[in-house]
Formats: sequence, C-alpha cells, structure tokens
Amino acid sequence: MSSYATFSPSPTQPRVASAPFDKPSADLIIRSADRVDFRVRSPILLEASPIFEDMFSLPRPPENTYMSDDRPVVDVAESSHTLDILLRMCYPIDRAPTRSIDDMENALVAAIKYDMALPIATLSKELLATAKDQPLRVWAMACRLGLEEHARKAAELLRPRCPTSIDALYLFALGNVSGISAGHYFRLCEFCRGDRDKISLPTFSLLSPRSSGDYKRPTLDTVTSQALSEYRRHPSTLPFPDIICRSSDGQEFEAHRGVLSVISPVLHQKIIALLGSVEGNGHALATKTECSLPILELPEEGKVVSAFLEMCYPSHLAAENDLSTCIAVVSMAKKYDIPRVRQAIMKNWRAASWKDPVRAYFLAANAGWDEGAGISARISLKQSLDGAYCVEMEEASA
Repeated sequence: MSSYATFSPSPTQPRVASAPFDKPSADLIIRSADRVDFRVRSPILLEASPIFEDMFSLPRPPENTYMSDDRPVVDVAESSHTLDILLRMCYPIDRAPTRSIDDMENALVAAIKYDMALPIATLSKELLATAKDQPLRVWAMACRLGLEEHARKAAELLRPRCPTSIDALYLFALGNVSGISAGHYFRLCEFCRGDRDKISLPTFSLLSPRSSGDYKRPTLDTVTSQALSEYRRHPSTLPFPDIICRSSDGQEFEAHRGVLSVISPVLHQKIIALLGSVEGNGHALATKTECSLPILELPEEGKVVSAFLEMCYPSHLAAENDLSTCIAVVSMAKKYDIPRVRQAIMKNWRAASWKDPVRAYFLAANAGWDEGAGISARISLKQSLDGAYCVEMEEASA
C-alpha cells in the first residue's frame, strides 16, 4: 500500500454513486470522469475484467491509481452514467430498465475497452433486439464499433423497406455520423438495393471493401508523396542554377534562387536563412555540393519536389490531368504560398474530374481542398453514378 499516493489529484470533492456502489465496506473505488466514486468489491471487478485484473497484479500501481480512505482509487475516462450501466451488469443484482441506443453504445465501447465478456454479450443481444425498431441507428453504431454481425442484421431489416421508401437509407435522421465512412454507406446501399444473388454471399461485408487486399488505402499524410507515380523533370536545363533542392529521399535538383524567391515568400525566407547559415559557418545548418551550390533541404520526396519545381517556372505550367498529381501540386502550392500554381491547376482539375468525378470529389475532400471538391461534385451531377465506388470513400465521412 505504501507505493500509492495519499492525495486526490483534484480539489473538487467527488460524490458517491448510488446503491449498490455506495457501501463503506467496498475495498476499491472507481472514479468516473465527472468525479463520481463507485465503491466496488475488487473480487467482482477483477473477475469481470482481465484488464483490471492485470492492472492490480503489477508490482507498482498504475499512474491513474492512488489512495483515499485506505482504498485504492482508479480514475477512468467514462462518465458515471456509463459506469453505472456497466458495473450493474457485473454485479448479481436486478438489471437496469431498457437502455437507449446511445447508452448501449457508450457502455459497449467501455465493455470492449475493459474486456468484460458478460457486458459485451448482454449489450450485443440488446443491440440486435433494438435493430427491429431502429435498424439504421443500429447499423451506424455497428460501423463505429466494427460489429459486422450487427451491421448485417440491421441491413437485412432495412432492405425490405428500400423499394417502398428511399428515406429508409437517409443519414440525416441519425444526427451523429461520426465513424461512418462513405464506403460504409456505399456498401449499405449496395446491400439493400443490389443483386440478391451477390449480396446473399457469406463473403459480402458491410464494414470492409470487397477487395480490400487489392489496394493500399491512402492517408492524408501520404497522399502527396504517394500520388506522383509518374512525373516530369523540372526545367533543370536552364542556365546558371545557383541552388540545389534536396528531397527527403536524397534526390538533388538544380534551381534558381530568384525564381523560387519571387514565386514563394515561404521559400524566399528559407533561402535567406540558408544563405545566412552558409556564410556564417558553411556547414552547421547547410551543406554545399562539389560545385559550391547551397543545398535547400525539403521534406517532400523526390517525385513531388520534381513536379513542384516544374510548376514553379513561368514557362513550364504543363497540363496535368492525373487526379492525384493535381492534388499533390495543390497541396505543395498551399504549403509554400504560391497562388499562381493553385490557379493554374484549377483548369487541369476540371478536365481531370470529368474522367472520374466520384474519385476526384473524394480525393479533394480527403485533402481538405473544398474548392476542388465542389468542382467535382458539380460535374458528378451531370453523369450517371450508379454503383460508382473508389477506395478514397473509406477515408471520407459519410
């Protein structure tokens, strides 16, 4: 016991939970996020949760544990309302009345977090029973928690309603669409309106793409560096280069300070700082090549740097019709504050969007480029989009 702290981390006086979690004889306190103390019997809790059992089997107590009235106190992130639901399932007492879907979701998230088998099984059954009356909400909750069985059960209940009421699949009534991707919604629509022979296959998944092994999902952090599978060399043949741009993967590109400084105030400041460091000590903050050109280190990969430098030169605004390349150029133009490049790429984006407006929209939306997403959305209204899918849907919110 001596290894526990003997003070509360907050001056706010906690209140005691309602019965049966108010007994002075309890030997452990679970304190909720809203500072309600649940006095529990450790044998019951430790038997219900391997997580708590492991926690108290450690030689030293966890950082969120201290002593109060000679009892260990464990701070948790859950609210008192959620804890009350969860702990009552672990105790040999009468069960609480019927819970709302929101209560079930919060309690199930906590039960999964603490690996509580009985609450997980109990809440799962309640959730499946609730699907009869609120299938769309149960489907949404299943998407957030990764519960394929529950998502399928809810979709099976939604399917008969789709031919008579398209409103059955509208997400506006949900309110909370967090954790639900456009890919989730696409598969729900496919399940409810698609070919019965295809969707009845056991391999059909509502939560995962049908061919998830055929591609690697992009992330917003890597879309710029991964997009440019094909690129052109920037105009390094122009005479009198006076600076080297070195990419994160070690590729070096000859360039011109004047061009970079005029087109980008951000690069201008970087070049000034670079030249100052070269003149001051030559090597502390910058290095030189054999031809004595200062080196400007850039965090982007060589493919991206090359394409970007090409766009920086006045006579080299080449047409670019690859969607991912357009996104990459826009991203760098925004980073280095070059409106000219962003404006020039808009024409290319319109042309490229006509080829695949759905993918164009989600690429732009995932990259936070609202203007490009709006252009693609307007173009999509002029085309048939039945069954249109792209992997970028998995990263976009429904």
